[in-house]
Amino acid sequence: MILGYLTGLPQHTISLCSDNVDRVYLSTLETIYKVLDIDIQELIEVE
Repeated sequence: MILGYLTGLPQHTISLCSDNVDRVYLSTLETIYKVLDIDIQELIEVE
């Protein structure tokens, strides 16, 4: 909820920690990592 407030994105848009995500918009990722002040590599884990 706090991330949604900080980014201005709706909660359903930032609920990416699910096994059934079929797409992620680059603009959403960019907004999240800029607000959190992290590199994109810290945000995405590829298994």
